Amino acid sequence: MAWLLKNLLFFKMASSDVLLFLLYFGQGLPYGFQVKLLPLFLRKHKFSLSKVGLSRLLSLPWIFKFTIAPLIDKLWSLNSWITLGSLIMAVICFASAWVGEHNTLLVLFWVLWMNITSAVQDVAVDAYAICLLEPSDLGKNTFTTLAWIV
Repeated sequence: MAWLLKNLLFFKMASSDVLLFLLYFGQGLPYGFQVKLLPLFLRKHKFSLSKVGLSRLLSLPWIFKFTIAPLIDKLWSLNSWITLGSLIMAVICFASAWVGEHNTLLVLFWVLWMNITSAVQDVAVDAYAICLLEPSDLGKNTFTTLAWIV
């Protein structure tokens, strides 16, 4: 019986790590797109280097995400924020795929909305991780943040 409980506990911990890894990976994709691919895209469309540099302003939602954290705590449940954020991100990705590369301003608009959605979802996922993990596991679970970097 002790063996079963130990294995179930391991499975629960492993499944929460996988879930957090996937959530962090999903919210890190737009930022990775903006940092790595967007400058190449803008240079391909003959944007000057100063305008390519200004495209970093699209990451402002990440800088100011602390301002929306109290709203996330009060308005809905964390599951609702995460689910809604994932659905909105899917819709934005689908819509941006239909834009094509010829309408650059619309692509930048969608990148901004991806960053807003990802920043909101990041706050919700961080709060969810704090609720999901034991305090002793919080430091051990930092590998999930690597999903954001990947």
